[in-house]
Amino acid sequence: MAGTFERARVAVAASPELRFWVERGRSLLYGPPQANTGDSEVSPWQPPASPHKRVWQTVLFALSGLLGGLIIAASAPVWRMWADYVAPGSWRLTLPGIPHPGTTTQSTLLFLAGLILLAVGWLGLVHRAGRAGSTRKRIVMVAVVIAIWAVPVTLGPPLLSNDVYSYVAQGEMLSRGYDPGSTGPSKLGRNDWNTGADPVWRASPAPYGPVAQATSEAVVTVAGHDPRTSIWLYRGVILVGVVMAAVGVGLIADKSRVNPAV
Repeated sequence: MAGTFERARVAVAASPELRFWVERGRSLLYGPPQANTGDSEVSPWQPPASPHKRVWQTVLFALSGLLGGLIIAASAPVWRMWADYVAPGSWRLTLPGIPHPGTTTQSTLLFLAGLILLAVGWLGLVHRAGRAGSTRKRIVMVAVVIAIWAVPVTLGPPLLSNDVYSYVAQGEMLSRGYDPGSTGPSKLGRNDWNTGADPVWRASPAPYGPVAQATSEAVVTVAGHDPRTSIWLYRGVILVGVVMAAVGVGLIADKSRVNPAV
């Protein structure tokens, strides 16, 4: 692997065209080379932007990502078992003009629109993180914006996958003395735990180790063995995991002398 990277580095250094595109990609991610390390943006290619312009750029990118997340959470199809878990009339994230449940075409188009808005916000945030202010200010900006983006998808239903139902079912299995590593949630019989899991995985043993299984059991126990409460608590555990991953990636970037905000 080291030899492959070395050959790639030599090829880039020997080719003006490759070097040009590598520098263009680096400039896109981290911003143009700066003449100082302070809060001002100084570039040999363009004059520094005013502080007010920089703030509004960040706000617009943040709003684009937030709107994209709202559209995705409000228009995404709900898994059948989620409708069973959440009693009729309970709170559900909705937006004016977005039908729910809508047709397949409506859901697809709205999802794509939300995804595009989220991608625009993310690319813009990457651009701002490579240019705006000191390292501390950049990290705070990224953390605040991503925390705001996480609100709609956290409060909405599980999106694009119902694996979380299998996870809580495996926790319930452990609490009853069954081994999730040798059998699937079907061992629990026909109930909310079993029917909530994807049919593909109901008879399949868990591929995860004792830490993941113990986490699922702890969530189910704290939730009072209620499937609905277990789903929400497990999502809280996932959020903690995302924060830990972000901190770890930032530390690795800092040690590698790469902008941790980016």
